[in-house]
Amino acid sequence: MGLDRSLPDRAEVVIIGGGVMGASAAFHLAEAGVTDVVLLEADELSCGSTSKSAGGVRLQFSDEINIALALRSMDAFERFGQRPGADIGLHQVGYLFLLTDPDDVTVFEKNTELQNSMGVDSRMLSPDEAGELSPLANVDDVLAASFCGRDGHATPEAVVLGYASAARAREAGRYPPRYASPRRGGRAETRVRGRAPRRRRRRPGPRRAPPR
Repeated sequence: MGLDRSLPDRAEVVIIGGGVMGASAAFHLAEAGVTDVVLLEADELSCGSTSKSAGGVRLQFSDEINIALALRSMDAFERFGQRPGADIGLHQVGYLFLLTDPDDVTVFEKNTELQNSMGVDSRMLSPDEAGELSPLANVDDVLAASFCGRDGHATPEAVVLGYASAARAREAGRYPPRYASPRRGGRAETRVRGRAPRRRRRRPGPRRAPPR
């Protein structure tokens, strides 16, 4: 795939992929003072897996590494309005997992203990308690439930735009540079100055029962 000649011959950092991870990397590099950054994307920012995300953010994981990463990410999302400075539509309505298998109950009880030991305020609930939190949920066959009120959802495209805009404001390279797009059969150019990434219809995510 040939590159358009407007691309620089070299850059201190080249980031491939303009989703949440790529845009976040560009912002943090810019914040650290790295300004010679080029971000490559085959189409529009957030057009890949980010656009297919339901936007769920949660702290309920089953291992120390993912819980630690989730805590750090949640802290960043909760302060996103100040750093980098954008509204990402964060709604912390909680995640309620309904458990109908005895083996799952055992696993979630252990996970909750681990989460609590790392500072996550998750808890196990009885079926009646779960039904009170989410009156529309059918808890007839539910054995137990797990809930964390700090969990919720945000808008993935807004996260990308917030990071990308803040990185660009710090003069961290070009968003995006010229490139050759295999999806469009050759040479192409996309610019996102002054407009948000295009929103795409998302597929429904797994069924969960958030409280009203």
